[in-house]
Amino acid sequence: SFVSLETDIMPKMVAQKQVYGRSFEGYFLDIGLPSSYALAQKELPQWAQRKVVFFDRDGTLNLDLGYTYKIEDLVLLPGVGEVIRKCNESGRLAIVISNQGGIARGLYTAQDAHDFNAAMNARLGAESAHIDAFYFCPHHPDFPTAPNTPPCKCRKPGIGLFEQACHDWHIDLTDALMVGNKDIDMQAAAAFGIAGVKTNGQDLTALFDGREL
Repeated sequence: SFVSLETDIMPKMVAQKQVYGRSFEGYFLDIGLPSSYALAQKELPQWAQRKVVFFDRDGTLNLDLGYTYKIEDLVLLPGVGEVIRKCNESGRLAIVISNQGGIARGLYTAQDAHDFNAAMNARLGAESAHIDAFYFCPHHPDFPTAPNTPPCKCRKPGIGLFEQACHDWHIDLTDALMVGNKDIDMQAAAAFGIAGVKTNGQDLTALFDGREL
């Protein structure tokens, strides 16, 4: 008789704590289907080492209403779907690096940020595009979690999140870009030794005219 790894084996192993894993919000490809397995044969070799475009989130990819976290407030800015799709098609990773100081301020939770990011990827999916990974800093220097807490390394213009992304992914930093709408995005790019491209929140495709992705 047939046995399903997904329905017969894995649930028992999980219940017995024989399997451990991590949850990611990025691109997922189930190779259990012939069509997706064929796609994997094309995509997996690119994972040996991939180039990358880092993106800020609020004000760069979506309309920034000030501490934006409600899914009903998610509005993608012009050209975002097209630019992200071109990154995907070229084999570049599309990774979001954002400061989410509203978490430290108590305005919303880390789960709210995760939910917003998941909704963004769902919205991009309708345009055949996806963000590979989201990284965010939940800290704010004016709202430390404890007295005399030293500054974190992940809040831009710090480079901690860039370093974490490079630890998690096989990234080739040749021609890497950081796209953002604030000076701290450009400062973070410079500190990390990559190029910075500043957007004004208008059509994102205009920034990439003549630039190869």
